[in-house]
Amino acid sequence: MASLPNRVSWWLTAVSAGWAGALLAVEWPDPGPLSVGMAAWFGAATWLVTRWPWLGVALTAGGVLALGLMGLPSENAAPLGPVLIALVTIGCLLSPRVSVWAVPALLAATATAAHWHLPSVIFGLVLLVLPWWFGVLVRGRDARRRRAAEDARRLSLVNPSARARQTAATERVEVAAAAFTVIGDAVRQMTESAVVARESLEPTAIDAIHRSGEEATQRLRTLLVLLREEPHVADPPSDAGPATPHSAPPAVAALLGGAALLAIAAVTDLFEPDRDGLWVAIAAAALSWWAGRADTRRTSLAWLIFAATILAVIAITAPDNLPIQIAMLVLPFGAAVAWSGQHAAEAVHLLEVALRQAQIEAAERIAVSGERLHLSRDLHDAASHAVGTMMMQANAAGVLRERDPDGARAALDAVLDIGREATVELRAISNLPTRPDVPLRTPTHPSGPDDPIDLTHEVIRLVEAARRAGSRVTTDLDLRTDADPADARLLLRVVREGLANVERHAPGSEVTVEARVTGNLALARVSNGPARPDPRHHSAMMANIGSGLGLRGLRELVDQRHGELSARETGSGFLLCATLPARHAMTPAVGS
Repeated sequence: MASLPNRVSWWLTAVSAGWAGALLAVEWPDPGPLSVGMAAWFGAATWLVTRWPWLGVALTAGGVLALGLMGLPSENAAPLGPVLIALVTIGCLLSPRVSVWAVPALLAATATAAHWHLPSVIFGLVLLVLPWWFGVLVRGRDARRRRAAEDARRLSLVNPSARARQTAATERVEVAAAAFTVIGDAVRQMTESAVVARESLEPTAIDAIHRSGEEATQRLRTLLVLLREEPHVADPPSDAGPATPHSAPPAVAALLGGAALLAIAAVTDLFEPDRDGLWVAIAAAALSWWAGRADTRRTSLAWLIFAATILAVIAITAPDNLPIQIAMLVLPFGAAVAWSGQHAAEAVHLLEVALRQAQIEAAERIAVSGERLHLSRDLHDAASHAVGTMMMQANAAGVLRERDPDGARAALDAVLDIGREATVELRAISNLPTRPDVPLRTPTHPSGPDDPIDLTHEVIRLVEAARRAGSRVTTDLDLRTDADPADARLLLRVVREGLANVERHAPGSEVTVEARVTGNLALARVSNGPARPDPRHHSAMMANIGSGLGLRGLRELVDQRHGELSARETGSGFLLCATLPARHAMTPAVGS
């Protein structure tokens, strides 16, 4: 707390001057100018404490010594108000290690004025430590409020969307690097085994391709499942508002009970001011602090009853102690109200921080979840299809190695080609933009996410790859209008997934690939007939290749485009069809 607000400074100044002037006027009724002068002195000292604490403490101590030299009786409480206010203020403004030295300084001044009477010194020590400690407590609460306000201000400058994009990009780079290490190593082992197998055509070398492929498939399946797991969603913070630091009912009961006990003790003559005055003052300070911290109407009303009871009893039994009791009631209560106000402000800022942090974390969680989902789709396209095709080509090489060595080597050459392409695609994953409809960048896909796509060329490229893998594919293309780049990429995903599934589950079947783009419709359809026995394929092995997530990912993307995806058996075969409402056409197609 660097300084007090001007309004608070002037209020404290007025209270200090008024307290000293009123009590000095009672003690010195005739020399009014002296009372006014000392009241002005203490008022000026209090104002200086709020601006230059040590200078104000020095002037306050000087005023106490001056009154002692003027013969003011030590039991007169005229300097008490300014001293207590000075201690509370310096406790608020300076660190405890520094401000604590104000206690012995002011204690020495008051003890000198009291001629170092030991009981008075002990009582004075207790009396002076309490307000300083109250100030320290208010300072600590204000520091926490300031930290909470700074945290709220700092978080208010954070753009949740930008933070989420940054977090998602970091997540993609880290996960993609880990995926490339795990899956890329398996693909590399398969290609290295293919190089060895091509030279010798040894069954063990060909089987090594299978083992690496099975390992890659298992790792990929596990990784894709993990990437699709929903992140844990924490409960949002409550916005019910700050609660009071202490509940009101116990404070009310303690205050009313204390007032009742004191009243009974006074009526029954059990209360003796000389014996019980110190304990009543301590109890008054403690309960007043408790009431001020609760800061409710009920506790304030109970405190007024408690304070009125104490003051009435003291006024009757020991009127000279009335100023001290007033100070021990009002000062802790006022300091506690200030503490409670800082607590309420801190709670508001903490709630702002919690809500903003929850907003940022929710945006990050959604972005990371989306990025992981996109990454799982890309990994499926890049690795799952490639590893499956490599395993099937290795299986074909194993079947053909004795009766058709050239065919076996051609199949192993396909393993090498597919492995190299898969490695390039895996390397490209970490550089992808965060777009759900953008597939992998490959040597045949160098364009940006918004650049036009030669859909005819890309479909034919996928078809030729399927033919090299042994599928019998015919095409039916009607691309009279260039598709929107996002639609074209999604249609290619459908064709790629459909052809891969045919290779796995219906090898040797007749396959038809259709792609249509008109002014109102974008469509991709892959249909196949029944599988035909082929010694080059092993049906049990092919059934275990897929991860089972390709169609799920396609359905999610098609649903995002408000399209329809059909994946069903047709009696003798299978049909995969995606229909999208076409976006605005771009330019007339050049190829057909």
